[in-house]
Amino acid sequence: HSSPTRRSSDLTLCVLTANTIQNTARVFKVQSVDSAFLKQQAQSILAESDVKVFKIGVLGSINNVLMVSQIAKENPHIPVVWDPVLKSGAGDSLNENGIVQAFKEHLLSCCLIATPNVKEAQSLGGVDFLKQHIPYLLVTGTEDKTKAVIHHFYHQQTCKKWVFPRLKNSFHGSGCTLSSAIACNLAHQMPILNAIDSALAYTFSTLKNAFQTGKNQKTPNRTKLWSMQ
Repeated sequence: HSSPTRRSSDLTLCVLTANTIQNTARVFKVQSVDSAFLKQQAQSILAESDVKVFKIGVLGSINNVLMVSQIAKENPHIPVVWDPVLKSGAGDSLNENGIVQAFKEHLLSCCLIATPNVKEAQSLGGVDFLKQHIPYLLVTGTEDKTKAVIHHFYHQQTCKKWVFPRLKNSFHGSGCTLSSAIACNLAHQMPILNAIDSALAYTFSTLKNAFQTGKNQKTPNRTKLWSMQ
């Protein structure tokens, strides 16, 4: 699953988990890769590269959830940032039936931090459930109906929130921009709260400067903002 990076010095090594047919209106089809092929991709990268962080997005199939969970457990020194992309912005399902249970049983325990939106957090069992299984939880408020966008962070008894103006447009790729920025910051050994704070500010900048690539959702502008950070 491809991951945009927030600095020109960040190197992203991608492991393909699924192919999609999509545009800025919707996702028409998701085709998961074979889990054995996924494993071979990961092994080839891990064999020669010093990977600092795993960032997980669309997995597509239960077999891929099991395989990615296995890879994470075999590399416990590498923190996992999980963006649980369950549906597209248009509501199209991106995963096969039954995958949520596989997430709960196998992937949650591997994650350092997850970044679900409000609807995804509810689908995964709710905030209280997720707090019990993931050390750090950031629930984004873009899907909420509040006037401003409010993001909530949870860690043990700590709760922190960030408030941003709600932009009038909808965007294609805001969630993966945020989770990838958090992963890049963690790779640079930034403390987790600082990593989130910086990533949220960066993501908001990409959305304010988003551009139109099609007729529907705008695309976050990740190309010329490194110098602003």
